[in-house]
Amino acid sequence: FARLGQRCHAGKCRLRAHYALAQSYRALGDEVQAQAAFARVTALAQPGDPPSLEVAVALAATGRPAAAGEIYRALLAEQESPELHAYLADLYESTGQTAAAVAELRTALALDPHRRVEPGIKTQLQQPVAIPPLHLLGGRHAGRDDRP
Repeated sequence: FARLGQRCHAGKCRLRAHYALAQSYRALGDEVQAQAAFARVTALAQPGDPPSLEVAVALAATGRPAAAGEIYRALLAEQESPELHAYLADLYESTGQTAAAVAELRTALALDPHRRVEPGIKTQLQQPVAIPPLHLLGGRHAGRDDRP
């Protein structure tokens, strides 16, 4: 992470590298660094650039839900996507628009009958990964030294 961070601080990375860095910091639980990297993503976005999911997520993460919503809707105008509807639902939920969030989730689930898209994307990203005990993964002796 340090090398990627140094490159980003040197101004040599592009928008997607900053976005990946922000997501990495968030996954590591370092929300301060994630916010800084998301802010760099929004600073790199130029007026007139095509709509970008990365920029929309960064705008939402840095407290600009209205601008993020505009980009999500522009992306949805280009292509229906259950993932985009789920992101928009999360955005609505975070701003207290429960009815709009439920409507977007229903649309996402209707577009995704096999339920590959999970609601609550932000919540899921911040949840710790549960690792089951080894004895649940295999036979009776999994997790113990094998007998000679």
